[in-house]
Amino acid sequence: MTIARTQPPACLNRQLPANWCKSCQERSETMVQSNVTVVVVPRERFGYALRSLDSIVENTDVPFELIYIDGNSPPDLGRALQAQAEERNFQLIRTEHYLSPNTARNLALPFVKTKYLVFVDNDVIVSRGWLQALVACADQHGCTAVCPLTFEDEAFSVVHHAGGELVWKSMEQGRRWLTERRPWNHLPLAKVNKPLVAGPTELNEFHCVLVRADFFAQNGPLDEKLLSMAEETDFSITVSSTGGSMFFEPASRVSYIPPSPEQLLPSDLAFFQLRWSSDWVRKSVEHMAAKHNLDPSSPVVTHWPRFVFQHRHACVTGSRTMPPLNILFGDYGTTLNKREKFEQLLRQLSPDPVDNR
Repeated sequence: MTIARTQPPACLNRQLPANWCKSCQERSETMVQSNVTVVVVPRERFGYALRSLDSIVENTDVPFELIYIDGNSPPDLGRALQAQAEERNFQLIRTEHYLSPNTARNLALPFVKTKYLVFVDNDVIVSRGWLQALVACADQHGCTAVCPLTFEDEAFSVVHHAGGELVWKSMEQGRRWLTERRPWNHLPLAKVNKPLVAGPTELNEFHCVLVRADFFAQNGPLDEKLLSMAEETDFSITVSSTGGSMFFEPASRVSYIPPSPEQLLPSDLAFFQLRWSSDWVRKSVEHMAAKHNLDPSSPVVTHWPRFVFQHRHACVTGSRTMPPLNILFGDYGTTLNKREKFEQLLRQLSPDPVDNR
């Protein structure tokens, strides 16, 4: 692991407040100290990383620290990030191997010195005012975590995440049944039939989420056995079970940009295929089910591998339609036994309503 850092970390906003010097190398005596660290981590590809970083720099109007986790990006991007770290004065941590999302997030924790940290994936763009809205919400409500209104397109027009709910049921032998409700997922904002207002939520998304730094001091790091799936659900459950609270703040708007077939570069494929591999998915789902005593019939247990296959298929083909034959004979089928394959095929041919990620 390589750590590059120029001291002291500086505000990265190009339009500095009046009490900051123009060079961003010295601070005035009246400066406002940063109370938030933005932690950028790789999600599934690298081709959008510089566009994402520029968005954060250009659309953030409050002082913040930045820690950038680079998990074995292609050499040209690695050099570009090194140059950006030197120019913009932020901390860069690079490994020469690919990282699972929670492992990448945990790498930053020892270096966070602020009250809050915000995890942001490296394929997310932000709108002006996004960070101050998250911090203001956390300050006002004293909550453990805050998630923004997250879109899934560059136009900020299609909703990806607007809070959510965890629904539990007790099962035989002490097992638990769990499903997630994610309102307005994949729905154009113009079709949302009620005002989106700030309020409590039981679900966050790791595309972007603010967390109190002392949460990790009290509860330990994120679970690194969740290699591919369910890390945001596990985090949400942990916050609730430890007496914390989470808020949804629609005044903060960000957008996750899923890769299209044209955007998924050859240099991205090795990481993309590992991130969504059957092995990582199987291990993640099995660990999550055992950790939280989830019944195999739980919608989340069956949905996680299904989502992965749909996501891989959409990123490669540009289509959300999943051919039934791929369930039976594709790589996704290696995570299922024969009965599960048949049941999944029936659901695909006559699907029940599903809250997709």
